Amino acid sequence: MRRKRPTGHLAVLNYLGLMPKMRRKSDLPQKDCATCGRPFTWRKKWASVWDEVRYCSDKCRRERKSDNSVQ
Repeated sequence: MRRKRPTGHLAVLNYLGLMPKMRRKSDLPQKDCATCGRPFTWRKKWASVWDEVRYCSDKCRRERKSDNSVQ
């Protein structure tokens, strides 16, 4: 029995083996937030500055700055 050929462009790429492999979120690097201590995972927008990222969100970054300015 022959397989039916897919019709959508993404399905065709996947059928031909040309789609990139998806990564599981658990496979991405993690860091702990400097403010709240919760773990957060790598994001594509942080790819070029991952070594400099310290906070999980803008809220944690703002809270950290306000804590330092009071002292």
